[in-house]
Amino acid sequence: MDAALQVLAVATGGVIVVATLGSAIKTVILPRASASSITRWVFLTMRRLYLVIAPRNLSYERRDRRLATYAPISLTVTLAVWLILVLVGYTLIFIGVNGLSVREAFTLSGSSLFTLGFAHPSALPATILVFTEAAIGMFLLALLITYLPAIYSAYARREVGVTALEVRAGSPPSAREMVWRHWTLERMG
Repeated sequence: MDAALQVLAVATGGVIVVATLGSAIKTVILPRASASSITRWVFLTMRRLYLVIAPRNLSYERRDRRLATYAPISLTVTLAVWLILVLVGYTLIFIGVNGLSVREAFTLSGSSLFTLGFAHPSALPATILVFTEAAIGMFLLALLITYLPAIYSAYARREVGVTALEVRAGSPPSAREMVWRHWTLERMG
């Protein structure tokens, strides 16, 4: 392979891996809201899919039941997208560093990312890359696992608010019902 193409493959792979790590860190670790284009793309794509799965003309209960899976499935898809991007990025890096074929580089990258260990690199730079890719794979999985309790806690707080709103505005919540109940209680007080 031409040296310029090898450098381009390594640079492109490096950008993909760094962008993916940045997305994971912004999404999971950063304590304040920060936009991640990868995560945003995943959730918007899943939203379009869920608009087909749960159209607005469904009853409130059926639509709510279908939409309840939106967040957990989208988060799982986000992890899958991060892993695929790291796999692609390191495949490009292995092509550039070792001059491997696409299939060989993909096999080495997949073996490293998922810590299967059935493919072994021959040179020290590739061995170092294998270890970094394995660490990134475990890091991404650990991020998701540690993020789940935080999401569940936020969901539980949301449900408390929804329950409080249900008492005031009926089920499903309606602005008209909320105003009527408020007016009735004010007249009684």
